[in-house]
Amino acid sequence: MKPNLPRIRSCVRAWPSINPVLLRVIDPASFEQFKKNLPDRRRPPVLEDVTEFTRKFSDLQTDYIDRHRAEAPFANIFNILRLGPDEVRHSRFLAWLMDGEETHLQGSIFLQSFLQAIDMPQQFTEEPYEVWRERPDRIDISIHSQNRFAIYIENKIDAGEGHQQLSREYASLSHWSRPGRWNVPPEGRVLVFLTPDGRLPETLPDSDTLTEARFVALSYPNLVAHLWATAMSDRCSSKFIRRLVRDYIGTIQNIIARQ
Repeated sequence: MKPNLPRIRSCVRAWPSINPVLLRVIDPASFEQFKKNLPDRRRPPVLEDVTEFTRKFSDLQTDYIDRHRAEAPFANIFNILRLGPDEVRHSRFLAWLMDGEETHLQGSIFLQSFLQAIDMPQQFTEEPYEVWRERPDRIDISIHSQNRFAIYIENKIDAGEGHQQLSREYASLSHWSRPGRWNVPPEGRVLVFLTPDGRLPETLPDSDTLTEARFVALSYPNLVAHLWATAMSDRCSSKFIRRLVRDYIGTIQNIIARQ
């Protein structure tokens, strides 16, 4: 049989170390066995070695695809749509996930996991609440329940803070939580600064003046760990939503790794 020369050339270039990208299309156990069966890589490959390499890898890849065709584990809708670090889209997805009235039909379980991440009572979700986007005062995500709690989420992935941004948002949260508005007591008000590394903001008022609401610096790894625990629990009844959360976490991990 005539060898596939272009394919062999590409394998020769990759020969010194098996490309880690291959791990995305085969499972680790099969890959380790595959490497054991390869010729000695301390010497230059000959044509027969490389031809055998391409044949064995092709067989292994075909077997993997056949076994995983139904679930397509590496198809990530967020990567396909190139979500990237677009904070507006990330906020839209998180708001959708935490809204108990949304189309995921899982109720308030993801808001409960978020409340756990910021050390607030999960029982707050037992009463009606609303999730808003870009309001009031253009807040990325606001979640409030009359007389019970009010949460502002400022979502920062790779953008900087605006002029006195956190100070303005803190004042807005205090204003909207007062009697005549949401009527939320100070202990039920939280301003969350969500970032990849959980860093502190540069535009927050001095801690001595933070008497109207509590402030929380929350990292994405902390948040998605709580979301994933909820998605994998018996409380999440949808395999599709579980897969969606998994894909989102993979996207977040890729974004953080590139920063």
